[in-house]
Amino acid sequence: MVVTVLVFVLQRSPWGSHASMLLIASPGAPIVTQWAYQPWRLLTPMFLHFSLLHIAFNLYWLYYLGSLIEVKESRWFFILLIIGSDLFSNILQLLFVSPFFGGLSGIIYALFGYLWVSSRFYPWSGYYVRADIAFWMLGWLVLGFVGVLGPVANFGHLGGLLAGMLAAKLKRR
Repeated sequence: MVVTVLVFVLQRSPWGSHASMLLIASPGAPIVTQWAYQPWRLLTPMFLHFSLLHIAFNLYWLYYLGSLIEVKESRWFFILLIIGSDLFSNILQLLFVSPFFGGLSGIIYALFGYLWVSSRFYPWSGYYVRADIAFWMLGWLVLGFVGVLGPVANFGHLGGLLAGMLAAKLKRR
């Protein structure tokens, strides 16, 4: 959360465009080559946010959903869930759209997906997702794909949701 806020402040500085370009894949260059020589670009788009509302929304949900998982599971599991879902959602967004995206939304959807599947199919997990939260998260995903929300990382959201759901299935096996 701290790194995300620091990057957000840096983005609004005179060096903001340079900082952003260091964190995302560069257009025109082969993506696989970039990732081979600059592997941080696989993960770092999660630190980029494009408005105050964007970062506030993402940090709120990261804290709310993430704290539920981090308390019940181990810190290492939480970190692996974040890294794995970030990789999957970033790659999906990059493959289907472009390298110009950012935010924690894919991770937020992964946390939601993990909690949602755990609460619905594994009630002994102790997790519970309120129906209104599930409605809004899934509704927001649909509104994004329909185009009502403007330019959002729809495939990043979907990739995160799928990664979180898969993590819940694998964890409960």
